[in-house]
Amino acid sequence: MDAFTVYKGLVAPLDRENVDTDAIIPKQFLKSIKKTGFGQNLFDELRYLDHGEPGQDCSKRPLNSDFVLNQTRYQGAGVLLARKNFGCGSSREHAPWALSQFGFRAIIAPSFADIFFNNCFKNGLLPVVLTEQQVDHLFNETKAFPGYQLTIDLERQEVIAPDNQNYSFEVTPFRKYCLVNGLDDIRQIHLLVEGIHCAACVWLIEHRLAGIQGVLNSNVNLSAKKLHWKWNNRDIKLSKILYKLAQIGYAATPYDAESAEGKIKKQNRD
Repeated sequence: MDAFTVYKGLVAPLDRENVDTDAIIPKQFLKSIKKTGFGQNLFDELRYLDHGEPGQDCSKRPLNSDFVLNQTRYQGAGVLLARKNFGCGSSREHAPWALSQFGFRAIIAPSFADIFFNNCFKNGLLPVVLTEQQVDHLFNETKAFPGYQLTIDLERQEVIAPDNQNYSFEVTPFRKYCLVNGLDDIRQIHLLVEGIHCAACVWLIEHRLAGIQGVLNSNVNLSAKKLHWKWNNRDIKLSKILYKLAQIGYAATPYDAESAEGKIKKQNRD
């Protein structure tokens, strides 16, 4: 996916709450096994006056002239301004696909549905949470000034308005790292590793794993017997990493604090 550092784009205001994923991309378009071609059917039931089906030539379909994305002043918008609980409903990853393929790089709203929020980051789409008061102000500005643009600086975690007013937003360091570097298939996991007894075990595990292509980070917590792994799933699968770990004599299971404490106590007794 394309890296996201600083983006400046035209804003389109979608002034409705609780926009669900079925509105973003209706269910009939989920039949495709491809990850492309969804942009033309974004908000299909709102953008067009007829019923849409996969494979239609959308250039010949009747448009709903009242819908915001069909209005001339918002053509080419790259920032979608929305209301609270955007992306609610079923957990279809096709929703961020459709938004990205239509041309949006970021969505600003007071709140997002959790699964949709997570899926955005996996697909290079930045969801920005601002307060309802801030979003209200941006709606007013967008509607009042044709051609209204916002700059989104992910490095500084700021939305910058034309009047130089700045709005700060939160993003976790890991998600920020993936977007800034254009990494769309990064995985991480915490594992309980049996057989770790000393600093030499820690060195061996970290040293061996560091040389595997696709492994981005591996850190062992000796006292907790916990291994934190971060890897690029395009280059290597978790099963292969676990196999490599087993080859040097260590078995790993998903980390659970309660079960980990029990196993550590048992190892100490033994």
